[in-house]
Amino acid sequence: MGEAIKILPALPQGNFAGADAFTPHRRPWARRRKAQRLENGRIMRSVSSKTTQPVKESQIVRQILDYLAAERIFAFRLNTSATQIGTRFFRAHSLGPGTADIFSIRRSSGGYFHPLWIEVKTAKGKQSREQELFQKYVESNGHTYILARDVEQVKGVLESAREGLNQKRRLVEWLLG
Repeated sequence: MGEAIKILPALPQGNFAGADAFTPHRRPWARRRKAQRLENGRIMRSVSSKTTQPVKESQIVRQILDYLAAERIFAFRLNTSATQIGTRFFRAHSLGPGTADIFSIRRSSGGYFHPLWIEVKTAKGKQSREQELFQKYVESNGHTYILARDVEQVKGVLESAREGLNQKRRLVEWLLG
């Protein structure tokens, strides 16, 4: 009963998940998660014991940002918004139409930084024409582009990049040693 309660200062809230990832809602180990399970080939989010709903694109984006933050990879979401004024709709894009949902920078071989663009789609989602053009553009510039339907695809690409880096290091050591 005589235990002291330590009150922590409020942390600044940011719209990024980077190497420091200090916002508590961005740390996957600090968030409660609803159980997920694979059912009929689709990832389902358990809402209650009786009903299930397909996972939304925004939930997949959140999972990927949480994973990248846990791996200490700098990443942030590129937002798109729309508003209606009268009968007209206006859209605002971070970098123009077709831009990927997440931009990340990862360290590649030789200590250089390599851009990684992640477009998130649900199981039934399809890329728009602008998104396909954006993918071709960034890939022609040597960037990595992932069309991710779940966080496992991003994990697979990053793991294969790490394996490739380790193979290059072993080859250099063998050549020099």
